[in-house]
Amino acid sequence: MTRTSRKLLLLPLIALLAPISFATNTNSTERTSEQWLEEMNTALRELNYKGTISHFDGSDLSTLHFSHVSVDGVEYERMCHLNGPRRELLRSGSKLFLYVEEHEQQQLTDLMEEWPKLTVPILFSKRFNSLEEVYVTSMRGENRVAERDAVVIEVSPKRPDRYGFRLWIDKDTSLLLRAEMRDDSDTLLEAVVFTSIEIDTLTPAEFMNQVDVSKGTVIELPMDENGTGAVASADNRWAREWVPQGFAVYKAENASGSKGNIPDGSNIHYSDGIVTFSLFIEKTDPSGMGDIETFDGPTTVVSRRTTDKTGIPYRVTVVGELPKHTAWRIARGVKPVR
Repeated sequence: MTRTSRKLLLLPLIALLAPISFATNTNSTERTSEQWLEEMNTALRELNYKGTISHFDGSDLSTLHFSHVSVDGVEYERMCHLNGPRRELLRSGSKLFLYVEEHEQQQLTDLMEEWPKLTVPILFSKRFNSLEEVYVTSMRGENRVAERDAVVIEVSPKRPDRYGFRLWIDKDTSLLLRAEMRDDSDTLLEAVVFTSIEIDTLTPAEFMNQVDVSKGTVIELPMDENGTGAVASADNRWAREWVPQGFAVYKAENASGSKGNIPDGSNIHYSDGIVTFSLFIEKTDPSGMGDIETFDGPTTVVSRRTTDKTGIPYRVTVVGELPKHTAWRIARGVKPVR
């Protein structure tokens, strides 16, 4: 598995929002945490907005402009980094494009490896209201974000096999204004927060005027919209003994699949609706390194050497938003079928 394929498969989805005002008839003081999350999910898909976002990925802080409109049922989203070289992401329906400066063509490989860091992470597209089996939610009072009153919701895992979340939801529109991912010791792993926001003010014409792609290089990026896709059969020479409760395969590719990036193995992608991880099984060099683990904010990468039933060396790698002990349990549970 190359760094490029690993990074691309961590592709975060961007929030699905539409230019329709959202209102609720329920008094904010009477709503439960579950109701707030349900209304938040509706607002994330029905509100039109533009604003400035700060993203902390565990080690670095970046600032982005983000805007969204819908034209004739097709959604358009634009995100532009406000520091460093020009990096602009545009979504048109199910297509995703990255615009870069002309001189960056020579460093295209490195850019493709790093490009997920240019995007708003999956925190703004998670479905927090449909996971009663593995998460518990609770109210944590009120606060303010971007000069707007917000309620704070805690989304805590019932088991220590995944991370928790803290959400700030706008009291007037139910739009998600801030999201944090935290571990079981309450350490902040990742955060996305609006520093300024205008809701339901951006018109399609204004949005199109923002987009200038007359200069630079256009790169079309893979996108599996809504986290769905046909599931190909995985490599049936391997058995997976355990994945955490609530996770299901949403996409799988094997050696014979036309979408596969790994010629001699399988890659399988799991989600519980909030957290995602990918499992890679690939041939490796007999003299390769042993066990490996790395961390980047909430993202854990663990990799172990093993052999198939004929003795051929393979590497099993787990990449995702998981605690270390969970990732290792998944990786060590992948064994050849005898």
